[in-house]
Amino acid sequence: AAAPEDRVPPALAPVDLERRVAQAPVLLRGRAEVERREALVRLARAEAMPATALQVGTGTLIENGQRVNHVGLSVTVPIFDRNQGNIEEARVRSLQARQALSASELALRSAVEQAHARLVAARAEKELSQQTILPEADRALDATTRGYELGKFSFLEVLDAQRTLFAARAQSLRSLAEAYQAA
Repeated sequence: AAAPEDRVPPALAPVDLERRVAQAPVLLRGRAEVERREALVRLARAEAMPATALQVGTGTLIENGQRVNHVGLSVTVPIFDRNQGNIEEARVRSLQARQALSASELALRSAVEQAHARLVAARAEKELSQQTILPEADRALDATTRGYELGKFSFLEVLDAQRTLFAARAQSLRSLAEAYQAA
């Protein structure tokens, strides 16, 4: 198996993170829902206004067959039904949509901040392992192998140095995987 490329994904700048959070689908959907709920509040308020109707038409009288024009005006007066229940329901649902949007935004920002912190930590761990731990473990294995060949170390010490190098490589791969998952 070929080792994966050791390129660690970059950590985004806070401005780029903020831009991406603002364009997140969950927030766009929440904003659309708030706008829809506010439109329903406006509709409920508009339905409480008196409805006026103007009727204009022509007709023929049955008695004498004359053509007549007629104009009518009707105005409903909301004495008993001012649509208060529907207005209040729409207002409460609009408030709920705003609160749901706020909760979604807080949850998303928290998740993004945690992922960013994990990415920064994984990048630092990967850098430390590449610059210090892996080279030192490799040198220790080389020195132990030469010492074994010269009879200074036992085979168990060579195996222990080899196990340490493999563990360091595995940890380096885990930190790389964590960096990609966080990114």
